[in-house]
Amino acid sequence: PGGGPRAARNGRVEIHDVATGRLEASFRPEGIVRSVALTPTRAIVLVELLGLRRLDFYDVRSGRRITSMVPPQTLGRLLLDGNLVAYRLNDQVRVLDIATGKRRVVANTKYVTIGLSVRNGWVVWGENRNKYARIRVARAS
Repeated sequence: PGGGPRAARNGRVEIHDVATGRLEASFRPEGIVRSVALTPTRAIVLVELLGLRRLDFYDVRSGRRITSMVPPQTLGRLLLDGNLVAYRLNDQVRVLDIATGKRRVVANTKYVTIGLSVRNGWVVWGENRNKYARIRVARAS
């Protein structure tokens, strides 16, 4: 019951070549995988264990874990553009630079934030307020 598939604790993550289907790498993060983002060289995995979240960084060729860092606990999924991850914390839209660990406030919001994304150095999101909605855009860096 309850719909679709569920993530398994310590489940295997596989990276396949899209063109050939060949398995490139695999690894088993300790905990439950909540989100995965890929760059040409890294797999960034948001993992939850005992109610705490962390970002694990893996080499996409070998599957070897490179490093880990503690993300904002509100980070629910990875919205990646280069080294930037966008997320919402209370009434702010923020970005995290995964290369440096630095966090920055992009905008303050008064309303419910939806549809957060980051692309080409810009963060875009919607805000719902009563009967009206608007789209907001801000520079990520």
